[in-house]
Amino acid sequence: MWQKSYPRVKFTSDWGLGKGPQATPAVADGKVYTFGATGVLGCFDAARGDQVWLVDTWKDFDVTTKNERWLGFGASCSPLIDGENVVVNVGGKGASVVAFSRDKGKVAWKSLDDRASYSSGIAVGEGKQKQLVFLTAEGVRGLAPDDGKKLWAFPLKDGLKESATTPVKAGDLILAGSITKGMVGLKVTEKESKFGVEKVWENAKLTCYFSTPIVVGKHVYVVTGELSFNPSSTLNCVEAATGKVLWSKKQVGKYHAALLKTGDDRLLMLSDKGRLALLEPNEKGYKELASAQLAKGEQIWAHPVLVDGKVYFRDDKSLICLKLPE
Repeated sequence: MWQKSYPRVKFTSDWGLGKGPQATPAVADGKVYTFGATGVLGCFDAARGDQVWLVDTWKDFDVTTKNERWLGFGASCSPLIDGENVVVNVGGKGASVVAFSRDKGKVAWKSLDDRASYSSGIAVGEGKQKQLVFLTAEGVRGLAPDDGKKLWAFPLKDGLKESATTPVKAGDLILAGSITKGMVGLKVTEKESKFGVEKVWENAKLTCYFSTPIVVGKHVYVVTGELSFNPSSTLNCVEAATGKVLWSKKQVGKYHAALLKTGDDRLLMLSDKGRLALLEPNEKGYKELASAQLAKGEQIWAHPVLVDGKVYFRDDKSLICLKLPE
């Protein structure tokens, strides 16, 4: 239908994992917002592909130092649409998280000194209680959506600089994790218009790599990874309120298996080895309803997408569409 490119600096990913973008685009009011591997934030007309504006965030906010990149796999934060702004984790000094106006790409506010992570931000709460939550390279941060003011902070610094999972809201808790520190359950508090944060639980064994956990009811389904010469991924059913692991299913992938929740609260799990499984969430044990081997090899890193009964996924060579049975 259309395609669009724009100039950027040369980029080579760690481990030779490709030169393309890592972040999922965001779509709002007929515009597509993209964040490329070299930190270029762009806005395009969704119908025609016309470029509305471009911002080179790494250049504008001096993210690179002595030609050394902090993020070896490239910028990976998916743009967060919040009202009239689009917000990303840039990672610059005084500009860790930056909000840009959706219409012109002008800076609306900037906040924090943290380096960037690979994680994406979320919006939680409503009205005066609304906050933007980001997992930066230094930890979990709660920001005011109007001006970026830091409301609270919790340290969660990954030893490999590879925090990549998106924080999730489970009941009255915010869950965040990394590959070396495990997962924490945080409760945001407020007293006399001042916010704070309390650690409700911590589980060092829930080492999330880059598969964002999925909440179903009172439970959260978490894919964890192992740092070893023989890596393997494990699916865990976790009690969201306590962090207690109720059961685990080993070897669901090598480095990674992505989770999606369907409209009827079932789970689709796609491993990096190309195996797709349909799961019935059950706190008593692993329950697989169907499965299929969709691709060969171990190069499926991107999360799949489910639209109108079709699953779209990508390996290192092809974009593939699979129609699910009715």
